[in-house]
Amino acid sequence: MNDKEYKEISIKEFTKAASVYETDQAGVYKMCKKDYPDVLAELEKEPFDSLLDCGCGTAPMISLLYEKYPEKHYTGIDLTPKMI
Repeated sequence: MNDKEYKEISIKEFTKAASVYETDQAGVYKMCKKDYPDVLAELEKEPFDSLLDCGCGTAPMISLLYEKYPEKHYTGIDLTPKMI
């Protein structure tokens, strides 16, 4: 599989997942939620004023960080427009 094919498959799959990604019907993606506290703890080890989340999906990590640090600047990008 080349890069273009992989990108197209990723967009297709995450477009389907976008509407349920942050719900109880998220299927396999629900497992990602278990990682949020650990990821947040790692991010908090380094001081920051701004954060770029590449592959942010529906931006759950940005949301968690913003709740704790609303004065910081956050930017999220994702390959799949429906996830934004």
